[in-house]
Amino acid sequence: MNRVFEGTDDLLHIVLRGEQTLDGIEWAFDEVARHVRLRRNRAARVRLLVDTVEARMDGHHRRKIESCASSSEAERVALSGAGMLHGVVGNLRLRASGTDARVRWVRANADAREFLLHGGLSTSPADRASAAEW
Repeated sequence: MNRVFEGTDDLLHIVLRGEQTLDGIEWAFDEVARHVRLRRNRAARVRLLVDTVEARMDGHHRRKIESCASSSEAERVALSGAGMLHGVVGNLRLRASGTDARVRWVRANADAREFLLHGGLSTSPADRASAAEW
């Protein structure tokens, strides 16, 4: 079951779980749009972490997530849970589509938080080794 919520880390979260459908992905990003409007009314920053670690999906679903993330009004979006191949291909596809560097596939939620909160990747040795695999 997919969830959208505001975390205690000041990030907006989408958690995608289980078998994904295009309708389920669209519902999640529609909820994000509602949260974005509420945050804008409070003059709050909007940074979005999309957790796909436990999602089952194919390339068509990944492209839908990328499209929705790219068109969202969030200042920065981290798409977490990409394997090495999917992460490299996804980031290349995002750049080729003209999406600026505000949307990025990363391997783990720690990397996603680092990107969203500080603009880079985690500096722990384990996370650096993980990032180096890409």
